[in-house]
Amino acid sequence: MQRLLPVLSTYLGHSDLEGTKVYLSMTPELLQQASLRFARYAGGGQNA
Repeated sequence: MQRLLPVLSTYLGHSDLEGTKVYLSMTPELLQQASLRFARYAGGGQNA
């Protein structure tokens, strides 16, 4: 996500990343999904 933040910022027409970061928030559900995806990635899984 962090890697694509500049693209999202440009798409939304923001002049800097701080304006875009306001719209991003982490929920327990999203954190759990991110953790599962990272575990699959780190373990060499194909469905990361």
